[in-house]
Amino acid sequence: MSGDAVRTGGTVSIARALWDDPEFPNEKFSEREAWIWLIAEASWKPRERRVQRTVFQLERGQLAASVRFLAEAWGWSKSRVFRFLERLEKRDMITTQSGTDATLITVCNYDKFQPAQKQRGTQAGHSEGQQRDTSGTNENKGEIKGIRVKGGGGSACAREADHPTLRESILGACGVDPVSGLTGPGGRCIGTRADMEEVGRWLRLPGIGEPEILGVVGEMMAGKRDGPPSTLRYFRPGIERLAAAKAAPPIDPSTLPVVRRGKAHGPSDRVQFDIAHREFTRRLAAGEIQRGPDPSDPFAW
Repeated sequence: MSGDAVRTGGTVSIARALWDDPEFPNEKFSEREAWIWLIAEASWKPRERRVQRTVFQLERGQLAASVRFLAEAWGWSKSRVFRFLERLEKRDMITTQSGTDATLITVCNYDKFQPAQKQRGTQAGHSEGQQRDTSGTNENKGEIKGIRVKGGGGSACAREADHPTLRESILGACGVDPVSGLTGPGGRCIGTRADMEEVGRWLRLPGIGEPEILGVVGEMMAGKRDGPPSTLRYFRPGIERLAAAKAAPPIDPSTLPVVRRGKAHGPSDRVQFDIAHREFTRRLAAGEIQRGPDPSDPFAW
C-alpha cells in the first residue's frame, strides 16, 4: 500500500486498545491485519527497547520482535511469519535486520502512514487532506496506513507510559517487559492470546474490573519469590476468590448465631480449680466417688 493510496483511500480512527480488547475473540490475523499491526507497533519516536539480552535503539518507524513473538501475536506459524516478512521486504514495504534475540523491522515510508504531530497541523489546511469518503465523513485524521491510532500514539503494545493498556499494566505488575511479555532468556512470554482470553473471562465475573485485577496481581506477585508466572492463569484463583467475595450478600449481624463461651478463667479461678482438682483426686483415691461424671470434677466446669 503506497502513500498515495493512503491519501486517496481515506482514513478511519480506531482506538489503540483495539488489539487487546477482550470483547473481540483472539482469532488468527489476516495478512492485512498483520500489516496494520506492524505499523501500529512501530515506535512513533526514538526509544530503547529490550528484547531478551539485546537492547535496541529504535528510531521512528522501527520495531524489534522475535519471529516467535510475532507468530504468537498473530496466531500464525513461524514459517508463515517468515514468508510474510520476506514478501513485504520484496515489495519495499519494510526492511529487516536479523539479530540473535529479535529481528529489527523498519517500516518504509512510515511518515506517510503516521505523520508527525507537527505535520498533522499543516495537513488540516491542505487540499489533499480535505477529502471525504462516500458518507461525507471528514477523513483528515492523521493516518496509520489508512488507520489512525487514537491519541497519536504509534504502538499498539508499546504505548505512552501515561496510557498503558490493561495487558501492559498486568505485565508491568508481573515485572516483565510490557510489550513482549518475555519472562526470561529462553523466549517464554506471558500476555499471549490465550492469556488475554483468560483476562477477558475475569472481566465478565461479578465485581471484577481493571483495578481489581491489578490489585490481585500485585498482591499475589508480592508473595511470589520465584519470578513471574508462566501464564496469567496463575492469578485465576485469586480473581475468583475476590469475585465470590464481591458477589456474596452482605452479612446481617442479627442473623449471626450466638456463640456461648465458657466463663473466663482469671488467676483466682485457676487457684480455685487447683483446690477442687486436689480434693477430687483425694476423694477418688479414698473410694468416696467412682470414676465417671461427677459434679465435683473440675474438668466438668
